Order: sequence, then structure tokens, then C-alpha cells
Amino acid sequence: MSENTYLPDIHRMLPQSEEAEKGVLSCLVLSPNEVGAICSKMGIDAKHFLIPAHSLLFRAATALWKAGKPLDFITLTQFLRDKGKLDQVGGAAAVSSLFTFLPTAANAEYYLTLLTEKAIARALIHIGTKYASKAYDEQGGVNALAAELHREVCELLGQGRIKDQPIKEVLKEILQEIASGKEDESNLSTYIPALDQNLKLYRSDFVAIKGGTGSGKSSLGSQIIVETAIRGSNNLFFPLEMSAKQCLKRAIAGISGHNMEAARFLMKVALRTGDMSGTQQMQQDVAGAVQKLMASNLRMPKSCRTLNSIIGECRSANAERQLDYVLIDYIQLLHVEGNFGTRQLSIGHATQTLKRLADELKCIIITPSQVNKDGVSREAADIENDANSVIAIDYDKENGERKVRVEKQREGASGIEVPLEWNGPLTKFEPIK
Repeated sequence: MSENTYLPDIHRMLPQSEEAEKGVLSCLVLSPNEVGAICSKMGIDAKHFLIPAHSLLFRAATALWKAGKPLDFITLTQFLRDKGKLDQVGGAAAVSSLFTFLPTAANAEYYLTLLTEKAIARALIHIGTKYASKAYDEQGGVNALAAELHREVCELLGQGRIKDQPIKEVLKEILQEIASGKEDESNLSTYIPALDQNLKLYRSDFVAIKGGTGSGKSSLGSQIIVETAIRGSNNLFFPLEMSAKQCLKRAIAGISGHNMEAARFLMKVALRTGDMSGTQQMQQDVAGAVQKLMASNLRMPKSCRTLNSIIGECRSANAERQLDYVLIDYIQLLHVEGNFGTRQLSIGHATQTLKRLADELKCIIITPSQVNKDGVSREAADIENDANSVIAIDYDKENGERKVRVEKQREGASGIEVPLEWNGPLTKFEPIK
């Protein structure tokens, strides 16, 4: 292919493996239950086969398997004959060859992996050619076009990882949870016990934390994202208001139990006097907190400040590994591309888009939301309407008292006060003692 053109090279064959395609089909007819289950798990369908005859054979074989019918030469041949497709696959001889090709079911996953790789390569060529053509004709909205390309590539990378469950499987899962007393696997913990006791958060939830200036809404959001990350969750944190360094100082303080400014002052005095004995425990605690954060799956992409860039980053991260929590701090600072006329409409578009994204990626998206002194704002009202759950922080500036309430949730009671109190030096909420 020429380096200065995006036109597809018509002189080159699309990526394919005839042997892998035939190997998958042969394994399927020889061990339908085992190989059929693997195909279902990996999301393999007829589109993964480039050769039309192989695609038809796969459709026929899986249809018989799903119907619980025997998958032998006679049954498969008759099924194709009845459908008027036998000649299209090459006749009875082509069907017979599947039973004499002699691969083993033990190699099925290797054949399927090779089949998937070739299908993804073809899809990349298709996507690349399509968007190259669009880019030539694009007169404006290049960022939107790039975001659309990014979405398709990320969906391609994530194929086969999260799939819709048949209703029967979901019902069985519910019965098993009831019988075993186990929690719904889609329910994620915040690791803040007082909050978990009063609020159930599920994958696909869009969560708003509302409060006035200085109420601690951003702190509560970051506390959830940090607590879950150091316990193994795969999290993204988009700090639109503060620098990454400020956010990490708060995180270290919350984990170690030491205010960073106080710790810095203590070290300054110790270095000046030469007496380090009073700093040893603090240093160990801070070092331990730093190690926990470094070992965690927490990322803070500071370069992402627009809705499209955040969506792209989330999709990319989820393609690598299932996302658990995403924190956008805070939504009114988010730049939303497009002409919406009013700020309220642009924020409304952002909340609806993020809610769909949470459902698409099966993660929890949290965003603090600014409200005025009366606890309301037109933007905040729209955010709360779109949110699955709303956590409200009531802040009395005169005495500094803060109260955390579950104002709305998908399951369970609303209007519940959560027994948490504010620890100012550590900028975090703690159980009421």
C-alpha cells in the first residue's frame, strides 16, 4: 500500500486462514457441546468466517447444536438440503470433509483465537478505510469524527468480553444468589461501611454527589475512588478542578492518617533540629500509603477535559480490563463539544451521555455536582433526574457541620442519613464515633 494514500490495496488478499476456519468447523461437529460452549463464550458468530461456505456451515451446525439435535454427517447434510444451502457449501462432499479433517477439540481454542485475530484484522481494515474516506470529505467536526473512530476501535478490542446473558441464565443466577445468600455480583462496594450499609451501587449506575462549595462532595467522590482502587478495582479519576498532585496528597492523607502539610512541617523541624525520632512512624505510614497507591489500578488522565476525550479514555481503559469506577470531578467543569445554546442543555447532554456510557461499559460513573446555597440549581436538577443514585451533602458553613444523605437510589429507601462525620485535616468522611 502506498504511504500517501488511504485507499485499500486491491492487489492484496484480506487477512484470513482457511485452515483455521475449517479446523473450527471440524472441532464443532466432532465435539459440539464443548466447542459450541467455547464459541458462545468467545462471541464467535458466522461473521468471523471469511469464506461464505464456511459461514453457512457454521450457521447450520450451531443451529442444530442449540436445538439439541444430533450433529452428524447425515443430520447436517439433510438440514442444509432442506434449507436449499447444500450446493452453496460445496455439496455433501464438503460436509463429509469436516468429519475427516482430524483436528482435535483440544486445539479448538487455538483455532478460534486465530479465527478471531483474522476477523479483527479485517475489521480494522474496514474501519480504517471508512474513516480515512470520511476524513477526506470532513469540513468540520473533526474531533467528533475522531471520537467516533475511537469508539469503533475500542468496541472492536472489547469484543467477546461482556455479552448479554440469555434470560434463563439471569434467572438461574438470581436463584443461586438467593439460595446461597451471596450478594449480586453486579453490586460494587465503596469500602466505606456506613455508606455501603445504606446505599447499593450497581454496575451501570450513574451517581451524582451534590453539595455546595466546600461541602466535601469532591472529597467523598475521591475517597470512594481511592478506597476501591487500593483494594483492586480498576478505576479512572478525571480531576477537572484540582491538579493530580493535590488529589494524590489528599489520597495519601486519607490512607496514612497524616495531613500532608502537617507532615511536611514536622519533617522540616526534624531536619533543622537533627532529631528524627518523632517522624519515624509518620514516614512509615506515608510510605505505606504511597506504596498502596502505586500498586493500585488508579489512573488520572489530566489531559482529558472534554466529554469526548473522557469517553474515549474510558473505552480504551475498558478494552484493556473491565472498568469498575469512574470519577469526573466535577461535571459542571466539563467541556461539552457542540452548540447547545445554553449551559444547562450542554450539561443535560453530558449527563445523558455518561449514563449511557456507564451502561455500555458496565461500570459505575460518579460525578460531584455543584448546587447553590439553597441546595438547588437548574443544572443540578437535570443531573439528579438522570442519576440512578444521588448522595447529598448538607453543609452548615456557620458551624462547619456536614450531613451525608442518600437522597435517591435504584434499590432501597431514600432520604436516609448516613452516619459519617467530616475530618477536615484529612479531607475525608469517617464513621461517627
